[in-house]
Amino acid sequence: MTGLNKIREGSRAWLPFLFLCICHVLQPLVAAEDSVSGAPKLQQDEHGRMLVDVHVGGEGPFPFLLDTAASRTVMYRTLVSLLELEAVPFKSRRVMTATGAREMQLYRVGDLEALGKTLRVNETVAMPDPALEGTSGILGIDLLRGHQLLLDRTGARLDDDRNLKREAGWLDLKARAVGYGSLAVTVIIEGVEIHALVDTGSGHTVLNGPALQALQEVIPEGMTDDQASVSASGRAMAASVIKVPAMSIGPWRLTDQRLVSAHLPVFSTFGASRAPAMILGMDVLLQADVVAMDFRRWRMMVRPKD
Repeated sequence: MTGLNKIREGSRAWLPFLFLCICHVLQPLVAAEDSVSGAPKLQQDEHGRMLVDVHVGGEGPFPFLLDTAASRTVMYRTLVSLLELEAVPFKSRRVMTATGAREMQLYRVGDLEALGKTLRVNETVAMPDPALEGTSGILGIDLLRGHQLLLDRTGARLDDDRNLKREAGWLDLKARAVGYGSLAVTVIIEGVEIHALVDTGSGHTVLNGPALQALQEVIPEGMTDDQASVSASGRAMAASVIKVPAMSIGPWRLTDQRLVSAHLPVFSTFGASRAPAMILGMDVLLQADVVAMDFRRWRMMVRPKD
């Protein structure tokens, strides 16, 4: 998916990925009960999206979406108004939204406390509140860059001192940096190579059209009559469902996967609408015991379940 590399930090446009594509399938995940030892509690909403508690300037906590495919950390207008954040005079940013580019006012923020660390956000835009309620903002790549994120079904934290290469039981998925610093991996299903954007802001894994077509040719018996729906920017979209016997991400092998396919706008945004591509969501990632995403070395590792 070479088109993913077209989007670079030098662009003037902010591209909060999740605002373009708030993706969920209408079969909710169920959150586990116990939290990771030493990690801030991480919740999943009814769509499988992962939320973390964030304090802003000592106020909170407020639920933010943890999104490894979002280029920027943003707040929604309700929170900006609640905190009475100060607008930056005569300063705005061009933001790509689901309905096109818009100029949005910048606001001064300061320190955020999240994922066990104090993180600095000098300023951000006030995005319109999403159609899906329950979040106050998005934690994006700009705050994760330079850190190592560890997460499992119930917890997440930034752990920059741990060298997983020296620990037994971890698999290196051979990730690479794309876009503004998100991670991508290569997924192999029945010999079909699919480039995947790792997206913790998506509850489910979604194939694009070319990926589904390629899989239909090698596992035609995998197609089902199951009904699924994907929400993109608040609009419900019909989705096809395919069952695959196995798939591999580097040395990590998973069996009996149920994947959906839909024509999401994000595939075009990332230049990935013509070749097989997918959004690798939390339904797949949480099948590992622990997932580690290193945004310093552009590395992704998993510790499989026993």
